[in-house]
Amino acid sequence: MSGTQKLLGELLLERGVITKPQLEQAMQFAKENHLRLASSLFKLNLVSELDLAVCLSHQQGVPAVVLSRSRIKIANFKFVPFEILKKHLAIPLKIIDNSLLMGMVNPLIQTTVDEIAFVSGKQIMPFIVVQSSLVQALNEIPKISKTSRYYCGKDWNDDESSADPEGTLALVEIQHSIFPD
Repeated sequence: MSGTQKLLGELLLERGVITKPQLEQAMQFAKENHLRLASSLFKLNLVSELDLAVCLSHQQGVPAVVLSRSRIKIANFKFVPFEILKKHLAIPLKIIDNSLLMGMVNPLIQTTVDEIAFVSGKQIMPFIVVQSSLVQALNEIPKISKTSRYYCGKDWNDDESSADPEGTLALVEIQHSIFPD
């Protein structure tokens, strides 16, 4: 991306995902409820998690994961204390060798990445995730951690035969072709 980073609302308008009145409605809702614009749009059902993930990925130059379509191994949570995950709005997505793929609401905050790397003893590969889906996942994990091997997002298809035993992520790659600079 060149020069100035575009605002999320601008990106969603450019893609035709929302209209100007919808953006204004979401901005007002966000202000009244002390939310981020993305959370407001999502709570008002004006955008899908996928559309938000694509735009956030492009905006921040970081790949994204759609948590509602992902399956995450519960064992990944042993690498980072749950209090740190809640504090930094982060979720351990997958372990690959000495790397920890980490879903984060703010993946560009280096001090957060460094703290998670320190406590986990792993190299961190940050991915952006939608805050509302992350909070939902963090609320559900303690309830299922003793009875399940995986956290499955609400849109996870249990019939997927290609499911990786280490977890399956709905990865959104940065789409520069959708957003010309």
